[in-house]
Amino acid sequence: MSFRPSFRFNPTACTAVLALLLGACASEPPAPLNVENTEEVSATVEAVNLDKRLVSLRAPDGRQFTLQMGPQVRNLAQVKVGDRVVARYYKALAAELRRRGDGSGDTVAPVVEAGGARAPAGASPGGAVAMQSRQTVRITGVDNKNHVVSFYGSDGLARSLPVRTPQGEEFISKLKEGDEVEVTYTEAVAVSVEPMK
Repeated sequence: MSFRPSFRFNPTACTAVLALLLGACASEPPAPLNVENTEEVSATVEAVNLDKRLVSLRAPDGRQFTLQMGPQVRNLAQVKVGDRVVARYYKALAAELRRRGDGSGDTVAPVVEAGGARAPAGASPGGAVAMQSRQTVRITGVDNKNHVVSFYGSDGLARSLPVRTPQGEEFISKLKEGDEVEVTYTEAVAVSVEPMK
């Protein structure tokens, strides 16, 4: 009596199973990274010189400093001693792994967009400016022990940057040499004068 296996060797099926197993073993690409930070700084108006367009301010820690306001600052005459000047800073960094030819808009050269706004005539003084830069960088190395990522920017310069957030550390831990990452950096500041109460 001879033994006959109950299955036949199928090269196509074996290749498919092997591909599934290898795919499961490979590390998944990092999820897109988004890190945001907002800070607020305030100071109290100590003096205003309209002729020279100077505003003297005192920070909460007692430091005093004077700013000269350019002609683009409207409504300076409305600023009074005791008013509070508030500056709000916003920074954001987004990074996403890109594959060449994936149809995701292969950004290579930096794209910079900027904008601003100022208070209309007669309103309380204030304004805002914002800038966003987007480019694709090529990873040249990742030091997960020290949380440093190295890359070439679109300008051809090599850079190494420390990563200081848990989200960033998780993101770079899944990168490898040759990966291309689209990086978007946004920075904005808004300044307002809040009348004394």
